[in-house]
Amino acid sequence: MTSRLPRAMVVAVLTICALLVSPLPLGGVGLVPVLALVALDVALIRVTGGLAFARRASLDERLASVRDLAYRRGFRLLGLGVVLALVGSAIGTYITLIADTASQVDGGIGGRLLVALAELVVIMPTLVLAWSRATRQPGPIGLRWALAVPAVAAAWLLYVGWTPAQTAPASRSFSADSSAPDSTCQHFVAGRVVGAGLGATVGLRAEVCWNGRQAFVIGDPGLPLPDGVAADPNNRFLTACDADDAEDFAAVTGKTCTASIDGDGTLRYAVRARVSPLRLPVGARDVAMDLVVTRDGKVLSRP
Repeated sequence: MTSRLPRAMVVAVLTICALLVSPLPLGGVGLVPVLALVALDVALIRVTGGLAFARRASLDERLASVRDLAYRRGFRLLGLGVVLALVGSAIGTYITLIADTASQVDGGIGGRLLVALAELVVIMPTLVLAWSRATRQPGPIGLRWALAVPAVAAAWLLYVGWTPAQTAPASRSFSADSSAPDSTCQHFVAGRVVGAGLGATVGLRAEVCWNGRQAFVIGDPGLPLPDGVAADPNNRFLTACDADDAEDFAAVTGKTCTASIDGDGTLRYAVRARVSPLRLPVGARDVAMDLVVTRDGKVLSRP
């Protein structure tokens, strides 16, 4: 192994962490950079001889001093890394706001940010050791480290496949104000989170109006409007089928948004989608959300 390779791996780890805290979409394949981090971590531990994780009794005085220095430097750098990660995440959120591409669903603390922070906490002393080349003699990779990548992939698939879906409320950063002739309107936003931040979020965004005769959705040209109602036929801020999906670690596929009006004027707005880890059928889960509003504005069912 060349002397430059450890530093190259350190740069690779920091680059992947920067990708995770950036606003760049991961397209449902966020597990790929996570597995790349795990593989790099195993390689760095091998390069440094596992010095950062060695028991103190197994180290001589020199190696113990080197390891302690790496921890002191590492946790100083960790503080800087956490600040940069939080600033990068905030900048990413601001960019999506000014570009009018931000989700109206409150996604909470992003799973990709948590993964990046956890990576820095666990591996920072090893990064310092690898960068300074202050290591002990590399030994063979144990079975537990060799199985790290497949173990993380299997655990993630089980987590996404079995974690109960959660309801996500509307973001407090958004509000909508619309009107239709002789009608009252209300903005509805909700989401279903599969995988609790390490999967995907399916969003619902609809502007519903009612006039005593029937309830209807405005803002989507593909949905029915009552006769004589003039409203903006294509306003994605009000109604959009795919605007509030989050696809970092899993993909939202086959999504449909349909609206029907019963004979008594009750609106039934239905959202259907499938969340697919790595865009594969393995571990895929179906998501359904239904919004039912009467002609007088009474909400009978909501996500």
